[in-house]
Amino acid sequence: MEFTYKCENCGACCRFGNPGRFDPNIVNEHGDCIYLDLKTKLCTIYENRPIFCRVHEWYSIAYDPELVPFDVYVILQKIGCDKLREKMKDE
Repeated sequence: MEFTYKCENCGACCRFGNPGRFDPNIVNEHGDCIYLDLKTKLCTIYENRPIFCRVHEWYSIAYDPELVPFDVYVILQKIGCDKLREKMKDE
């Protein structure tokens, strides 16, 4: 399975994607992931990031391919990504 859109490294998912819903221990007092470098907008633990930050692995764990085909999942991820980027622009 190939991921069909490229991450722009904007950091929006780590700031507004609510990583605390998966692990409340990885967010700071503002709700940002503690592993996000706010200057570079990059993950400081990218190679060891949690499973819910890994698109392919998360799909295989959290979704039933019979109910949500991978191409639909990618579209939903892209829509969510676009909305989070818009929210970042408004900040």
